[in-house]
Amino acid sequence: LALDIVTDMRKVDTTNPERDEGMSDFVLKKIINPALALSETLDDVLKLLSCLEDSSPPEFRRRIDEKIEMKLSTTVISVSEKILEDVGLMEIITLAASESTSSPSQPMSEGIGLEQETVEARINNFYSSLYTPTVPTFDEIESATIRDKAKRGVIDRVVEAYGDL
Repeated sequence: LALDIVTDMRKVDTTNPERDEGMSDFVLKKIINPALALSETLDDVLKLLSCLEDSSPPEFRRRIDEKIEMKLSTTVISVSEKILEDVGLMEIITLAASESTSSPSQPMSEGIGLEQETVEARINNFYSSLYTPTVPTFDEIESATIRDKAKRGVIDRVVEAYGDL
């Protein structure tokens, strides 16, 4: 329904700027914002975006772009954390972070759960996972640009987390 109404916005009478502005404000508050709130996936938001034309009010595009970035960020964080957990690095990263704040001068290997053998085993598991990458393809995202951003974001977060170790 929201997509149909946004599509109908293309027919708004642009000869009357006051009416157009009131209609845009109404559609933003009553249609776009609730539709964005109900959008569960990146693809939901992208479908809403696809209904807009270049002539649509900039506020529509801005709100949808914000939601895309928020959904993209959430997706990247959750997928990268799952990958780090699957390869055994998340626990080490969490333990190392808590140890570094409580005892900054203490070597990482002296922390509980951070014994050298444990850390080496988890890092070796991470290295092994590089031969069969676990980064999802994000095929469910129709937009190639957003799909590539998601992949790149996940890879960057995993590499950054590994680098922090």
